Amino acid sequence: MNKITIPMISIILLLISLIIPTSATYVKSIQLNTGSIEAEEPNEKPLPPSKTIAHIHNSLTVSSGTIDSETEVVHGPITLYGPNGKLNGNVLVNPWVSISGLEQINGPIIREEIHEKKVTFDYSILQKNIPSYGDYNIHESTTINSSGQYYNFNLNNTLTIDTSNGDIVLMINHLNLGGDIKVKGTNRAIIIIKDNININGNRKIGSPTMQDKLDLVIQNYSLNIQNHMNLYASLYFEGSWLTIRNHINIEGAIYAPNANVTLSEVTLSGAIYCNALSMEQNSRIIDKSIANSK
Repeated sequence: MNKITIPMISIILLLISLIIPTSATYVKSIQLNTGSIEAEEPNEKPLPPSKTIAHIHNSLTVSSGTIDSETEVVHGPITLYGPNGKLNGNVLVNPWVSISGLEQINGPIIREEIHEKKVTFDYSILQKNIPSYGDYNIHESTTINSSGQYYNFNLNNTLTIDTSNGDIVLMINHLNLGGDIKVKGTNRAIIIIKDNININGNRKIGSPTMQDKLDLVIQNYSLNIQNHMNLYASLYFEGSWLTIRNHINIEGAIYAPNANVTLSEVTLSGAIYCNALSMEQNSRIIDKSIANSK
């Protein structure tokens, strides 16, 4: 009598599976040691691929606004006021985080262990012995192609920072912005504001095609930006209170790991990492890749 070997059994089982239909089982949630994987019901529209664009260490409050794509909240709480405060996408929270306004979340809530992510500016990349020039007044279109330190920097026309020959660092105590700032070249432009920045009129800093080449670093304790502005840069804020309001468009990122941030009438296409976040007046945070595809 011939013996049935393991390969022969595999072939027989394969043939049976082709002849006899089997019922499928849909798994909605798979529990893991480090959290869970949530899935949509088969008849629901699947969410688009997402990435974390909002990482908040403490409280998230949305009275009027929307975060599109993935949101992480380490400690919470999360407070969403209906019908105008919404989160669209995955919401990742630690198991103890309380959420008020669950009906305002369009996406799975994933409770797993997450930790604070602090993103800060890397000062080690700066050149040594940057020359000091005191005060600088710009009344006509000007190009700067070398690094420098300034006390009062008064900009009343267009400034072009040319990085063709290397990174350019401008270290400024007080910036009075009455003109636009452009960046050209393949290297990085870094503007460090040690004290305060005053913005006059509808200003434009950077450009959509060069936002990854411009870093704006604010070292002041608090900052209140209230004028119309288009900012194309990575904004690093090292203080504790950051308020941005009144028809402001930002493409890039806001890194304010120690700050309580308020956005009012603001559209941010990119990421935000902060201590606490409050959104008002139809503010919106959008995954940049989604925004660029529209």
